[in-house]
Amino acid sequence: MKLTDAQKRLHEADLRMQRNFSGFNMGMFSKVLQFQKEGCAICGRKRSKYLRLSLDHSHRSGQIRGCLCWQCNKALAAFNDNPVLFAMAAQYLLNPPVSVVFGKDLYTLPGRVDTKKRRKLVRAMKEQHEKTGRPSEPANIPEQLCKKS
Repeated sequence: MKLTDAQKRLHEADLRMQRNFSGFNMGMFSKVLQFQKEGCAICGRKRSKYLRLSLDHSHRSGQIRGCLCWQCNKALAAFNDNPVLFAMAAQYLLNPPVSVVFGKDLYTLPGRVDTKKRRKLVRAMKEQHEKTGRPSEPANIPEQLCKKS
């Protein structure tokens, strides 16, 4: 019986997984994915032809934990798998020091600093300021400039 290309790829992936994860196979991977409703264990993003989920494991202990998208897997690595750092990061996001110090939320332009999109926003704010004679709030910027490109 001759295998199709898809069957060959699946077989190769199974062998690679068993080699890399001490006998953990595609059948086991499928059970974990089913338990996780075919999505990342952290953010829930569903796998697709554009999003591959990886088998996550502890680099210290070797414990196999679950399936993650590359972004969540990278986030775990950035915090050295330290749950205390994650808790501190969550606290930081829930109670930003600037908001605590000034008693209110303060805002700047959205987006990464020093990008083409942000420079466009700054230009639009300056133009609006020149037209109206008063500073512009980021909320008054034309919506099409604020949309993610």
